[in-house]
Amino acid sequence: ENVGELISINTFFSTTLQSQVALNFTGNGFGRPDYESVLFEIHVDCCSLSAKPFGNVQHLSFIKDEYEMLFCVGTIFRIKSVEDNEPIWHVVLELSNDENIELKGLVEHFSKYVVETKPTLLALADVLTEMGEYEKARHFSELFLSDLEPLTQNQLAGVIQSNIGLLDYHEGHYEKAMQKYETGVSMQLLQQTVELPSNEHGGRRHNLGLLYNNIGIIYIHNAKYDEALNFFEKALDHIFDNHIDITNVFSNIAVLHCYKCEYQLALEYSEKALTLEQDTFPKNHPQLASAHLKIGGIHHQMGNYDLALKSYQIADEIYRIALSPDHPSLAITHANIGMIYIDKGDFKSAIEITRKSLTTLGISENHPIRGIMHSNLGLAYLRCCDYTLAMENFEKALQIQFVSLPADHLNIATTYNNIATIYFESEENYERALENYEKALEIQLRCLPSKADSEIALTYNNIGSIYYRLENYSLALENYKKSVEIMTKCLPENHFDFSIAYNNIGLIYAANGNYTEALINYNKALSTSTSDHPFSSRTYLNIGDVYRMT
Repeated sequence: ENVGELISINTFFSTTLQSQVALNFTGNGFGRPDYESVLFEIHVDCCSLSAKPFGNVQHLSFIKDEYEMLFCVGTIFRIKSVEDNEPIWHVVLELSNDENIELKGLVEHFSKYVVETKPTLLALADVLTEMGEYEKARHFSELFLSDLEPLTQNQLAGVIQSNIGLLDYHEGHYEKAMQKYETGVSMQLLQQTVELPSNEHGGRRHNLGLLYNNIGIIYIHNAKYDEALNFFEKALDHIFDNHIDITNVFSNIAVLHCYKCEYQLALEYSEKALTLEQDTFPKNHPQLASAHLKIGGIHHQMGNYDLALKSYQIADEIYRIALSPDHPSLAITHANIGMIYIDKGDFKSAIEITRKSLTTLGISENHPIRGIMHSNLGLAYLRCCDYTLAMENFEKALQIQFVSLPADHLNIATTYNNIATIYFESEENYERALENYEKALEIQLRCLPSKADSEIALTYNNIGSIYYRLENYSLALENYKKSVEIMTKCLPENHFDFSIAYNNIGLIYAANGNYTEALINYNKALSTSTSDHPFSSRTYLNIGDVYRMT
């Protein structure tokens, strides 16, 4: 039914002049029933084309006898035929002169960048990185690096080390990335002793600023916020004031302020970055999606779930146009959307989008993003009281986190918190639950620069619930009040987490027979929760219990 229709490729499309080479990559039907094997045969009439959106890269390829041809982003083909030749589908495509209007601006932007940037091989690696083609980008970067003068004599070596470090970062290898960045800094600083024309000194200083920015990002991932801010300030001091690269630093400073619960500052930096990027990039550029994603993250932390979801969906729309379906940025966006659905109480939608994204992830099995996805999926199942699937996903998350993250990373603390909740709710194994909550709290108190952090507040609330079940009401109330005290310092007064805390404090007062205080806190809980959220029904039931008792 699709014969005669047009299809567009929104990434670089690697092909070969040899059909047997292509057949070797099809999988011969072994991926069924989840994946089909397809051999694409492309017909090109060079005489009728107004432009040739492809090139022979055999001489640049790591394996020369693959006879690789590379088609550009946005290339359009017409489907000529589709045949099922068991176990491989055979699809014949014809290169079309039609333009992809949605991708036209983006293609022109990348084309201009490649033409204006020297050397072009390095520019190609940059574009491939942007498109999520990390293996190809690494190959071209290392190919260019191998042809340079001795590393200490060529300022580009530091830039390439930074680019390769960025690839390590995108693949979740943060320690390797940091090593590359630090090597790049050493090379750039060493070059300061080399005499250069005056017009090249500024470029070298700018490149050093980019490295400082990348190092700051790694420190954020390791929850070392003071070190991160130090490097971002260095980056601002080195990067050209009117250069678009400065928006990356603004965005990262915004993320930093968000983690420190300084939400207004975070929004100011994010919106400043977005304004500059909208003036520079075409509307479907991935950089704009990244900006919307970060703004959504800030609103998410503030409890503005509808605004957060709107920003995430804008990012998702841009990424779907500009990137391939298995790009990690799409996975991150879907993870955030899934978490919004969890926070809004729409667990079915959260499970659906997270499971779908896990099957299309084009990243390694131990990538930190997979850990986040499994953690989110586990949380959705936990809220649905499906404790078996919840524990299965939390254990997968923890396994990935132990491999890919530092031992005291905050994501590990979150997973301990969730595992503890399963012991608490499903097995009433309060000893194991308390053990895991305390592991989480230990990491949080050690890693978070401010002891007034919503993650710490949540853990105190959970510990309070353990003591409530053990009927140790004084310790339960102590932990609940610690939770509220911390949230008052770091969250907006209408944040949903207050609803949980006030409801729990109400339970303590009700258990002690102080029904007046119980009702006061239950009503506070309702005032910070939406009427359609599943948690509100629990609070109404608790209010009903009070009236029955009195």
